[in-house]
Amino acid sequence: MPAAQNIQPHAWRGAVSDIMEVFRISAIRKSFGAVRALQWDEGEGCIIESGQVWAFAGENGAGKSTLAAILSGVIAADAGTITLCGQAYAPSSVLEARAAGVQLVFQEPALVPSLTVAENLLLGREAEFTRFGLHRNGLMNREARRMLADICPHVDPKAAARDLALEDQKLVETARAVSTKPRCIIFDETTAAMSSRNTRLLLDLIRRLKPDTAVIVVTHRTEEIFEVTDKLLVLKDGRFVAVRDTQKTVPDELSNLMVGREVNLNLRGGMPAAADGRHEMLLDVCGLTVDGGVSDFSLRLDRGRIIGIGGLAGAGQERILRALYGIDRASAGTVLVKGAAYQGRSPRRSIRRGMLYSPKNRDREGLIMQQKVRENAVLSILSRLSKLGIASRRAETGVSKALKQRLNIKCRTVEESCRNLSGGNRQKVVLAKLLATAGDIFLLDNPTRGIDIGARAEIYRLMNDLTAKGSGIVLVSDELQELLQMSDDIVLIRDGKVSRTFKRQDNPQESDLIRYMI
Repeated sequence: MPAAQNIQPHAWRGAVSDIMEVFRISAIRKSFGAVRALQWDEGEGCIIESGQVWAFAGENGAGKSTLAAILSGVIAADAGTITLCGQAYAPSSVLEARAAGVQLVFQEPALVPSLTVAENLLLGREAEFTRFGLHRNGLMNREARRMLADICPHVDPKAAARDLALEDQKLVETARAVSTKPRCIIFDETTAAMSSRNTRLLLDLIRRLKPDTAVIVVTHRTEEIFEVTDKLLVLKDGRFVAVRDTQKTVPDELSNLMVGREVNLNLRGGMPAAADGRHEMLLDVCGLTVDGGVSDFSLRLDRGRIIGIGGLAGAGQERILRALYGIDRASAGTVLVKGAAYQGRSPRRSIRRGMLYSPKNRDREGLIMQQKVRENAVLSILSRLSKLGIASRRAETGVSKALKQRLNIKCRTVEESCRNLSGGNRQKVVLAKLLATAGDIFLLDNPTRGIDIGARAEIYRLMNDLTAKGSGIVLVSDELQELLQMSDDIVLIRDGKVSRTFKRQDNPQESDLIRYMI
């Protein structure tokens, strides 16, 4: 790819009526070792203009995030051409891309955990708030509040980034990106970490940005694509598939372009409902209380059932799973696992009892990113695969290869680093680790976050297979349709307390769930 020629600092703001070419992308190629992440042929490309909202669509591993990373200076392309506002464009860093007016809101958290919100927002601008060598924190906090005002005014600029909920971190990153008035802003699976309310906030923001900014949305949520985008770039296995006008495309056509086949989502609605008391009790929770998060929560999970838990961000649903698994400490309540009292809970003891947990933040809590697929997949069963304290590489490889095939994890070999996988395939590795452990109680926190329609169908099929064989699942999901389609019972949480429980035969609608969440 040619070197950048005079990438000019960003000082452009088009009039609302202007239509201006922002990106011209052609014949892009990028490989990571032997893995071809992007492989466009000559003549394949697209032109992205101001006043347009584009969706990069495709399955996990299609190359969407790789293309977004190239445009935003995270990585460099191996071949192909890109122009920005008519000039050759090949940024050597994120800072260079930002200076040229291109901002990326990353898929996973990108704030510095040890810094405050204000320090993260103003990173690189410290000199503006320094006098006689001293930081003027009051001035920084006031500027940070101004930047947060339209997007997340509830966030305290003085709070440490590590203490924010995942979706609040994404909102802060969005506020930082928008504050620069970019030529182009790219949202990489940003709504995957957000509740319905904050997703709506972000979609409204995209509409406000649209008149004089090029907006690119990387998302697996087809409803968002058809709600806010004008153009579609469809990729598959790194290949260019098509460019489409969103208004001239229907959801089924998009799904077929993305996955190359008709998709059956394997929804729970097609499964026979289990009668209360028909199955053996796996988990019985009574009066669970977590200080500052959950109060007097009760739940019964029988074999063969999926219990969904929903609520607004921060309502306490994530704390419930963490307390059951033993990460967070409960101050009151009793937990029975298969009829036996479970006290002194910890992750190690939960695994021994067959209770397994998939966290929402897969990269920080679910995986060791620098390790290989094999190493992550067998992490919880190393003692089982070891002799005299020495792990059997052969046994690890055999187990991980079987899990790779079962979950259709897209990687060249099980020796590939998890860092090189797409978000959806990383999620499959997290689930592979759970399956290797052979438990029967699964605590799943947003297991389809950032996953394409094909992978989502595979995970739904896995959930149905697990329950058909006698396992039970507690599912926390920010997606109301997922709760409705995959749960036998739905427990709604408001301000840390149960506000309503629905059974499948009650036939609740989204509006019913929302009424008891807000």
